[in-house]
Amino acid sequence: MANYSVDADLTNLRPNILNNGQAGFAWAHTQAYNDINNRIEAEWYMSAASGHSIDPNTTAMDLTKLVAAELKMLSIYRALELIYISMAKDVPTEDGPFQWAAWARNEYNIEFERLLKVGFSYDWAGDGITQADKFESYMPGLIRC
Repeated sequence: MANYSVDADLTNLRPNILNNGQAGFAWAHTQAYNDINNRIEAEWYMSAASGHSIDPNTTAMDLTKLVAAELKMLSIYRALELIYISMAKDVPTEDGPFQWAAWARNEYNIEFERLLKVGFSYDWAGDGITQADKFESYMPGLIRC
């Protein structure tokens, strides 16, 4: 399984993150990858698929049809949040790592909302063309019964 980010990507925002005594953060990148995919499926794919004559209840989102490069910053923010949560003290005070986790969570949510508005690049037809969907914004539909 590939991830959207790796340890080296974290140093762009937090240069010293790799110098805290932990061997690496592969676990955080894997968790970020899973969290991002789950959220994209729930908040975007389930609605967007219908516009492409795809029933999301019978056709699952194909992760290989997403453009991984678009999701790198999202993954970095989510991984940083998870890392800082793991570094925070187990006390009810908001220590430094806890505050950094809150910052990363906020940046993750801002980036996700931006991508949701712009639309995720997704190769609906399986022909390698994703640009047409780049500017297909998310518009939740009202369903009346």
